[in-house]
Amino acid sequence: MPRPRNRGAHRYLLGLLTGAALVVTGLAAGATPAYGASGWRDVAIPAPQPPATVDYVAAGDARNAWAIGRENGADPGQGTPFQLRWDGTAWRREPGFPAAGEFVGAMSAASARDAWAFGSSGSQWYAWHWENDAWKPYLLPDQEGADVLVYQPLAAARGGAWAASESFLTSVLWHWDGRAWARQEVPADVAVFGLGARTASDAWAVGYSRDGSNAAAAMHWDGHAWNVVDTSGLTGALIRVRPVSATSVYAVGSDNGFYLAHWNGTAWTRVPLPITTNVVNAIATNGGDRVWLAVQSDHAFQSLYLRYAKGRWAKVYGPERTDVVEVKVNDIARVPGTSTLWSAASAVVFQNPRTAIIEERR
Repeated sequence: MPRPRNRGAHRYLLGLLTGAALVVTGLAAGATPAYGASGWRDVAIPAPQPPATVDYVAAGDARNAWAIGRENGADPGQGTPFQLRWDGTAWRREPGFPAAGEFVGAMSAASARDAWAFGSSGSQWYAWHWENDAWKPYLLPDQEGADVLVYQPLAAARGGAWAASESFLTSVLWHWDGRAWARQEVPADVAVFGLGARTASDAWAVGYSRDGSNAAAAMHWDGHAWNVVDTSGLTGALIRVRPVSATSVYAVGSDNGFYLAHWNGTAWTRVPLPITTNVVNAIATNGGDRVWLAVQSDHAFQSLYLRYAKGRWAKVYGPERTDVVEVKVNDIARVPGTSTLWSAASAVVFQNPRTAIIEERR
């Protein structure tokens, strides 16, 4: 079963480079690429210094999205961070965040004025809120036991947000109620690996049970308390979760391979993936019960997404790329109120360093 990522292994210092030309792997500067048959396309970004990657992306609406990446080093614990912001027409470098010594390990947005980033500054855990066109830092309270990032450690909804950390002995869960952050008690012997929120009174935390039973675990927030939800039949760990409605929730499970799990308001069911994959880096939905997973591609020159809708799977490839030998998708975000998806990724061009890329699907 995959383990959480170590926070210290991902720290890095800030290095901001501005005025770079807009380029994308296989795309001329200033070009407007067409959507392929799959609906995915490249979108030009200000070129970071390779090796580089885009790690996280979040969208508030069609004119506001944010992405965090690293340049001058793309492996874990390497590189200097940079921020990109989408203004409705183009991605642009946004200076000032992350600042020196700040590490961002997740992003999530509920609207154009309600976006969050989560990570650390020095030895302290922070959440940063997008307000008044800037990221405002909030020191998270009561940090004892908070040690490592989990797979999906942040979830935002209108009027609420949650962040999580893990120490292999205990889970730490924080809640934003619209006014302040407070630590919440985990009501069972549960290791929290993933968070998802639909509203301020409808959020999910998933992971595994620490009782040695090899059972997955899930908890639901009803606006007042966390309640353990029966996960009979789900083994290993649930590592990512996306609620669609009060009676439809999807999660990624991991137990000697990956699977999809669905909650129908009464019980969880297990849905096998159509392929064997070593990687499921992200889960998103883009309207109704259409689920997207970012997985390891079997085409060196294209990204690969798995789409699940109406009980059927489809393999959906990203745009073809010239001379590329690997494409890795790290995160997916839906633009609220639309079916548009953004993905944060990187590509390796033959005999060249890794390059940061962003893909879009409408």
